[in-house]
Amino acid sequence: MVDNAAFVVIGTTFMTYLFNVFALTELKASTVGAFVYVQPLFGIVFALFSGKDQLTLIKVLATTLVLLGVYLASKKPRPKP
Repeated sequence: MVDNAAFVVIGTTFMTYLFNVFALTELKASTVGAFVYVQPLFGIVFALFSGKDQLTLIKVLATTLVLLGVYLASKKPRPKP
């Protein structure tokens, strides 16, 4: 149990934030921000394919909202004529 908790805290959470900070030195903040918001979706897909979770309407709606938010945040404004 302690090994699992250590892996979650150090192996995934800490390392993810560390790599996100490194990514900010190499990429634009909007690119890193979009990736940060999409990361949980990768977790959901992995859990579904590994049989550890089930797809529900709430998860589909949440995924749609996240993707819509990422799209709106990365969309370039139209130039005014």
